[in-house]
Amino acid sequence: MLKEQFPIFISQPDLVYLDSAATALKPMSVVDVICDYYENYSANVERGLYPIADKATIAVRNAREDIAGFFGATASQVIFTSGATQSMNLVARSVLMKIASETLENDRGEVLVSLDEHHSSLLPIVAQGQNYGFEVVLNEDGYEALTDMINEKTKLIFVSLASNVIGGERYLDSIIEKAHKFGALVLVDACQAACHMRVDFAELGADYLVFSGHKLYGPTGVGCLLVSDRGYQALRNVDFGGGAVECVSDKLEITSKPGFEGFEPGTLPIAQIIGLAEAVNFLKEAGIDEVFEHEHNLCTYLVQKLSELDFIEFVSDVQEAVHLVSFNVSGVHAHDVAFILGGKGICVRAGQHCTQLLHKKLNITASVRASFGMFNNKEDCDKLVEALKELFQMFNS
Repeated sequence: MLKEQFPIFISQPDLVYLDSAATALKPMSVVDVICDYYENYSANVERGLYPIADKATIAVRNAREDIAGFFGATASQVIFTSGATQSMNLVARSVLMKIASETLENDRGEVLVSLDEHHSSLLPIVAQGQNYGFEVVLNEDGYEALTDMINEKTKLIFVSLASNVIGGERYLDSIIEKAHKFGALVLVDACQAACHMRVDFAELGADYLVFSGHKLYGPTGVGCLLVSDRGYQALRNVDFGGGAVECVSDKLEITSKPGFEGFEPGTLPIAQIIGLAEAVNFLKEAGIDEVFEHEHNLCTYLVQKLSELDFIEFVSDVQEAVHLVSFNVSGVHAHDVAFILGGKGICVRAGQHCTQLLHKKLNITASVRASFGMFNNKEDCDKLVEALKELFQMFNS
């Protein structure tokens, strides 16, 4: 599907890329708009009083609108960051610092996260919770158990819409509803969901939502933090610099700008923002529902083919797999599998996928992950299956 629009396949037509869960390939249109900015109007935004600066400013403003619209948000709810990891660290540090400054140390409450979260979700809330004197409560029983763990002490919850190891889709309505009932804030990690299922920030009702550009067919070095009105009220400015300040008094009292501007100090990643907007527009033009269905069908097809191989050990129940499949080859380490497949031009991910605690819970040291993008097809699945057969035979001959 649309493979011809991804330039990497022009130079490497036989490449089988099954690692979109780590980073998606980039369509030519994304590369073009980034080059256009650097070649023709590479000025800073919201500062210059000359034509190319105006053009850059308008491009970023339009990008903010396009990206917000794609996620059912408003432009004022979008904070640009360097990526999802920075976004999650910003929320954890800002929210917990603010609560800590307003409460006694023995009355700060709890933060809540599940052990199967990606380290970029798990570690910020754990580290900042510990830094600011909150009790860190670790859910070990799957995201469904989160709802029952929320209570009047809960202040902040991190949860993802889809696992980067198990995949699938999570329904967070009960978690968010109960959290708000007790006055807790909810951050949703949409990194693995954003380009594989519809994500509507307003409909979801969370306080914060994060995603990264590079998993969404966009460039690296950019991501977004979406913030609700309630979410803004709970944030404190923690980074300072040019562009984010309203006033500095003679007594060095700092007044930050309201809304997203107060959380975007310094020069924005302008080219990346423009590229990310093009990526979401490319995805819309390709037909969002068609892309999602295409990936789901490929995932179902691969699960069926792998199920026919008695040496494949699935990491979890894969019957509801949406865009990725994690497995192991009996008697062969995941790193060996990925290395040998790579030599055949087949790109998969191997390791613990930044989920050490989940792999420990599953009682495995590592796993192989195949994940899909809009450019994949059944031929890619067949090549993977045949290569796995050869690999297993090589280790058992």
